[in-house]
Amino acid sequence: MLLHLIARTSTRRAGSLVLLLIASTLSAQSTTPYDPMRKPANAVRAPIDLDVVDAKRSRTLPIRVYRPQSNTPAPVLLFS
Repeated sequence: MLLHLIARTSTRRAGSLVLLLIASTLSAQSTTPYDPMRKPANAVRAPIDLDVVDAKRSRTLPIRVYRPQSNTPAPVLLFS
């Protein structure tokens, strides 16, 4: 019985510690509002402008490529 009480107390303390850590993390966050379009200053690279020619339709398709700062693989988003 005593061991069970000690285990419950430890679990409660651990839970309280987790809640305290979450609360302190939330309060330590920046007060700047979330902006999904904001990029770090060092993440800006000049875009690459390309022209693809569709000879069958006699049409030139302009393409602008924005690349991430790093050279690691990254997702590709296409807007048409």
